[in-house]
Amino acid sequence: MRTGISSACFYPMITEQAVERLVRMGCSCIEIFLNSFSEIRPEFIAPIRDLLADAGIEVTSIHPFTSGSEGMLFFSDYDRRFRDGVELYKRYLEIALELGGRYVVFHGAHKMAGLDREFYASRFHILHEEARKAGGMILHENVERSVSRDPELFRYLKKQIPDAGFVLDVKQAIRAEVSPLEMLEAMSGNLCHVHISDNAPGHPCLAIGEGTMDLPVFLRALKDRDYNGALILELYSSNYREEGELTKSLEILNGLLAQI
Repeated sequence: MRTGISSACFYPMITEQAVERLVRMGCSCIEIFLNSFSEIRPEFIAPIRDLLADAGIEVTSIHPFTSGSEGMLFFSDYDRRFRDGVELYKRYLEIALELGGRYVVFHGAHKMAGLDREFYASRFHILHEEARKAGGMILHENVERSVSRDPELFRYLKKQIPDAGFVLDVKQAIRAEVSPLEMLEAMSGNLCHVHISDNAPGHPCLAIGEGTMDLPVFLRALKDRDYNGALILELYSSNYREEGELTKSLEILNGLLAQI
């Protein structure tokens, strides 16, 4: 396992400045959150690609700002919009691959959508296959406001799409009142990526070491399930005070990983 930071930690700082800050911090592994349509243009991506290549920084994944629109894009009966959505997410995959990564994070439909799971899985399967053909993966994340707040969705998707890939987001599990360990069990065997943070009662998202989560138990559970992907620190900017808390979080995580 390796540790890194998401550019989302600096939102609403513009994306290229957030990436530059991560470079200055000496991160070896990052996730990039793209925040507007202008940021998927080749002329925007090229200088970021060159900056990261010069710094030797690994990009694990791309997180698109259209996550909140995935219910409308992919799970309605309007087929043209679905096909356009597929093309948009293929562009995100191209960006991930150009930057040296292979994952695009996916939130899915809203929890109140009332969708049939067979239909839901069939649409996600199309996205999954398009990504596979391109050499990348669309990873479904657990999100409190999404149908993916429920671990049962991931158990179902594993049965329908055995090689599907998932993202476990610790804070989103806590917000949904689901144990991260239960979510890990549901995703086990298909987990490719982790968004990590600490938490405490009434505070679902904190810097590592600022909460009460039993992180050694969680990290051992990952190791026991042969997880060897990234642990990407993803905090809301309101959940920490200064940049040093981000680097300290990685130091704590790396120390815990060394112990296990």
